[in-house]
Amino acid sequence: MRQICTPQDLKVLAAASAAALIVACVGGWVISETQARIAIPATVQIDPFTMMTGAKQLPTEHVADYSFVF
Repeated sequence: MRQICTPQDLKVLAAASAAALIVACVGGWVISETQARIAIPATVQIDPFTMMTGAKQLPTEHVADYSFVF
């Protein structure tokens, strides 16, 4: 009975597959036209002071301090 693939064939197949995957990934990266570098408009700004002073009906935390017990 003859083997279908020898260990040498498997090494060549793995190397060829890895090379094809690398070429496909690099090609996709080069060809892609993403819009990832869009500048954020300057009109959108968050004012932390207004957020802190305008907060209403926030939950309160009740803590019982038992750290100085004899």
